[in-house]
Amino acid sequence: MSAGLKFKRPLLMMNVGQVLPAAEIPEGMAKKIYFQEHATHIMDAVYSLVPSEEIAPDPEIINERFEMEINLTDSAGHTLVIPPELQFKHPTQLAKLLHRPAVLDIFLVNLQLPVTPLLSLMKKPALDDLIIALESILSYLEKENPYLLTYRFGVREGLEMQEGLEELLKILEWCSSNNHQIAAIPVRRYYSPSEDQEIIQREQEFYQPWM
Repeated sequence: MSAGLKFKRPLLMMNVGQVLPAAEIPEGMAKKIYFQEHATHIMDAVYSLVPSEEIAPDPEIINERFEMEINLTDSAGHTLVIPPELQFKHPTQLAKLLHRPAVLDIFLVNLQLPVTPLLSLMKKPALDDLIIALESILSYLEKENPYLLTYRFGVREGLEMQEGLEELLKILEWCSSNNHQIAAIPVRRYYSPSEDQEIIQREQEFYQPWM
């Protein structure tokens, strides 16, 4: 492409992949859900054929970790702690999901669910909006496509991510019932060799498609 922009005759190459099976909707699955999954599969196959030199390299990341940072206060501004029965069991998996913009984009763009508040938790969205966002995702996973997370992250981690969403929903519902305020921030930590330091990321990224 760079040669073409300089008005030189570029060398054109074409990589041809394997023939993909035709779309065939499994019994009991909604057409919209299946075709969205099938389209993702096709684009993954296409992307795998792109020469490595044409792909912007991802930053090198070492020792990536995740956690949930919770700040909870009552109506008078006093600091509270989450009751023992509502404590997170899967905070790591939940925080990882909330720092995976490509997956969250499926809920927002492909499925058109009201999940925007979950994409910018640093802005402290309204409690009711967060509850609606979580309910919409969990309803979709339970009733329409229980494999969306397990397909991408593996069975164990995918299920733990879903349980983390359920745990966050219960905490938010408890806060709403008791007029408490909460800030739930997913924290991502990793070591960057290029910067020679540990990076702490609280701001969630937005998905940027490769095309």
